[in-house]
Amino acid sequence: PDALRRMSRSGSQEQLTSPWGQEPRCVSAACGTMKTTTLTLHWLNTPRTALVVCKLAAKVRPSFFFALKWLRERGLTVYVEPAMWPAVEGEAGLQATTPDPSTQADTSAPPNTLPAGSQPATDIQAGPRSAASMTTIIGPLGCRCLNGIMTWQETSCNPCIPDEVVAELDFVVVLGGDGTLLWTCHIFGNRAVPPLVPFNLGSLGFLTPFQPDTLPNMLETVMAGGFPMILRHRL
Repeated sequence: PDALRRMSRSGSQEQLTSPWGQEPRCVSAACGTMKTTTLTLHWLNTPRTALVVCKLAAKVRPSFFFALKWLRERGLTVYVEPAMWPAVEGEAGLQATTPDPSTQADTSAPPNTLPAGSQPATDIQAGPRSAASMTTIIGPLGCRCLNGIMTWQETSCNPCIPDEVVAELDFVVVLGGDGTLLWTCHIFGNRAVPPLVPFNLGSLGFLTPFQPDTLPNMLETVMAGGFPMILRHRL
């Protein structure tokens, strides 16, 4: 979202500015009194770019690849952290070198449900690897791109997301626990954070209200807009 428009109970409107660009792409309506932190967000334009932050644990990988595929099928550019890039390249390479039909997703399964078992539909790349599907280095930031999935060049002294990437993001999918959610806020530094959609794949889940089996339905809700948001302060 590039601009937010808040509506009070009386119906007055206040234009809010944000660092995400110039063209308005969403509207948010405040609920309750002026002290409330609950808003309803409506997109003015269809979301184009998302970030997926994933806990570095093997059990989270199926949901991670499912989220990537789901978002890419709907035309979004998807950013991942540099730490997850080897997994993205490895999954694409595995699909290219072992095109075993028995490993493919069950096409008879409903489209908006996670596949049965531990493996999701991870066919980020279909068929043999071609020149167009190889990792491409683009831009002065050295961003890597593979089939619409991108990452940035991370430095050892600064794990934060580059400003140019932050400016493109519409929302963030968080797959993990409370620590993963707090880490996501950390890598945005002192900048405004886009809406976070956190799924509980950790051990606590006080800050991650959504269960992983609701991932397709929740992403559909986010893409459609009109969903409630809770604003939280950061230290």
